[in-house]
Amino acid sequence: MSSLSKDVKLVLKSQGWSEERDISSSLEFVQEKKLFPISKKVISNFGHLKVKDQGQHYNECIYFDVDDSLPSKNLRANVYGYEKFGMSGLEE
Repeated sequence: MSSLSKDVKLVLKSQGWSEERDISSSLEFVQEKKLFPISKKVISNFGHLKVKDQGQHYNECIYFDVDDSLPSKNLRANVYGYEKFGMSGLEE
């Protein structure tokens, strides 16, 4: 990932990312979803990350929920203020 700046790498690493990160074995996609090989590589490296970044005038959180696995569902729940998937009482 040589195109990432030093600052971006620092933020990502503080959230558990590494250049060697590969979560491909924990990804779940419906059969109808077709992915290009490069998209699988990117998803395997950045998927399931929750990146928090605070600056002087902002506070942001970026969620990389990319598939249909429980970790992605939990990230989606976080977006709406729930700790984990299923806490809202709503069906999928």
